[in-house]
Amino acid sequence: MIKILYVPSLNIPVCYWRIETYANQMVNMKTQVLVNVEYFKDIIGINMAWDDACVGKGEISKQIQQKMDNAFKFFDVIIFQRIQNMPALALITEIRKKYPETKIVAEIDDSIGEISPSSPYKWGEQHRWSSEHLYMSDAVICSTEYLANSIKPIIGEKPVHIAPNCIQKKIWKFKKPKNNHKGLRIGYVGGGSHDEDLHIAYRAILPLLDKYPHVSFVIRYGGFRPRWLNNNPQIDFKSVAWHMDEYPQQLSDMDIDLALAPLRDSEFNRCKSNLKWIEWSSLNVPLLASDVEPYTKTKIQAGIILTDNKISSWTEKINNCIKSFKDGFIPDGVNIDGVELYKQNMKRYNIHNETKELLVFLNKLI
Repeated sequence: MIKILYVPSLNIPVCYWRIETYANQMVNMKTQVLVNVEYFKDIIGINMAWDDACVGKGEISKQIQQKMDNAFKFFDVIIFQRIQNMPALALITEIRKKYPETKIVAEIDDSIGEISPSSPYKWGEQHRWSSEHLYMSDAVICSTEYLANSIKPIIGEKPVHIAPNCIQKKIWKFKKPKNNHKGLRIGYVGGGSHDEDLHIAYRAILPLLDKYPHVSFVIRYGGFRPRWLNNNPQIDFKSVAWHMDEYPQQLSDMDIDLALAPLRDSEFNRCKSNLKWIEWSSLNVPLLASDVEPYTKTKIQAGIILTDNKISSWTEKINNCIKSFKDGFIPDGVNIDGVELYKQNMKRYNIHNETKELLVFLNKLI
């Protein structure tokens, strides 16, 4: 039996896709694996980062250090989500001297060294420690092939496993909407710090709203309303802070006919995954996306329309979709071969198969 511990360090959505989904699948598979996820909730507050609090914080640090020592003693593999603070690296370096047989694996899903232009954070030091985290690890798990190649200058020939984002049905739960809305609903959902991406869709759809009064643009955003997003009766904008427990249902409740995923072609975005296709196809909603790395590499081009990032191209594609929609049907030109998008999603991004491959990778390390 292999004993695996996940140690999260990032925000809840990233923990959900990269850790909880795979850990839950390991439990459900009932194979020869023991898996646990350690958030240190019994030690640190909700706004504290364990990788910063583990040294120099008195009793809190002492408890984290003791728990970490016990973890190295018990588990075969410890998977640390991207570490961004130096104290955790110092602690791990010291403890692994006592337990050299325990394998350390880094789990990342984002670029090292690049940030979104609209991000309010400047991650200079954090990227430095994240690079050190990859360098000191025995192996790396990441979300895409592009991201895996981007970190080779840091890790050299260390083993890397690509574990794509997948739906885990037991925790991705939602009820389908009644689909009784009037008009055509085009939607965008994104986290904060993506103003420049949303701006592409906004500029493209704005002239079409006057042309098509039955069309509405529904935006749910994890940041503040961008200053350039003017009031318009056909634009429904809300800043949201959805917990992952409610996220699938909130997406479903938007009752969208067509989803948009504009994405600037930058190194930061190339390291991303096609998560919006994963999410929207699970709801049988087609996606119009930028023809950039995360979406060009989607394993099947079902339910996805790609376009370059010229505003005129986006406007043309949205316009074609609007004209193609009749009573909620999939737009012309989207090849689904008579099979629901949800079924294609489950087949091509199968969490059961991907978890089996991940376990093979981890077993080889020990």
